[in-house]
Amino acid sequence: MVLNIADDLKGAWTNYYTTDFDNKFKLHAFVSRNFCVPHFWTSEPYTKSQIEQRVKAYLYRTVYRKDVLRVKTLKEHLNQEIFVARNMEVEFSVVDEAEYKELDSFCQSHQSSDDYNLIFNFFYGDEASACLGFKQYGIGKLKGFEFAKVKTIG
Repeated sequence: MVLNIADDLKGAWTNYYTTDFDNKFKLHAFVSRNFCVPHFWTSEPYTKSQIEQRVKAYLYRTVYRKDVLRVKTLKEHLNQEIFVARNMEVEFSVVDEAEYKELDSFCQSHQSSDDYNLIFNFFYGDEASACLGFKQYGIGKLKGFEFAKVKTIG
């Protein structure tokens, strides 16, 4: 276990969204070497609870990826985050019924897609996609992660 501090202040060296995506989904090199590397941001205030929760989430991602070496499609990315959410104590309040139906329909329509832009947009939303010049799909900020939490009860 190694804690990684990512610098998201002032220098523009690290894009929050792409770094977060890579750190959550591009894990093969770490997992194959038995590493778990949760990351934190220099702009974040830290609490003991936040550190514990983040470390647990990354441990569950690592455990999941020991069995599922690579995630390629939207469905595979979502399944990873559903696994994480099922093993964590999560709060459900960010996705309302209408959003749930829209996100579920989007997932059904695109579940086999391996388009990076589409998958990225699903998890991080239009705002993150726009700042990178990616196509936008009408998804709000971090809704894919919130959808995964709600899917744990469905």
